[in-house]
Amino acid sequence: MSDSANGIPLACSMNAFDDGQRLRYAAIRLEMGTLIRGVDELENGYTLRFDADGSLFLLLAEFVTLEHVCCPFLQFRLEVGWQEALILLTLMGGDGVKAFLREELGQKS
Repeated sequence: MSDSANGIPLACSMNAFDDGQRLRYAAIRLEMGTLIRGVDELENGYTLRFDADGSLFLLLAEFVTLEHVCCPFLQFRLEVGWQEALILLTLMGGDGVKAFLREELGQKS
């Protein structure tokens, strides 16, 4: 299956990582899972909410960098909320991406 918005296959390739990147990615995913404060559903993806923290922002930026290596079909937006002390990480894409993310994030339909 491909993301019709950009023609990139809708498939993760963990083989794109070297051993060090794979270990770091797994550690970041594990840590992120414990820090998510909420999930907002979008038409074409999800926004994850985190408490605002400079070191967490850097961790999320590292996650985006690594995630883009294995899942180039995803689009990312990383923001610091100005009205609330939040960091927002939005993951989105074209056709099929939301279903993929729903499974990855463990969200219910």
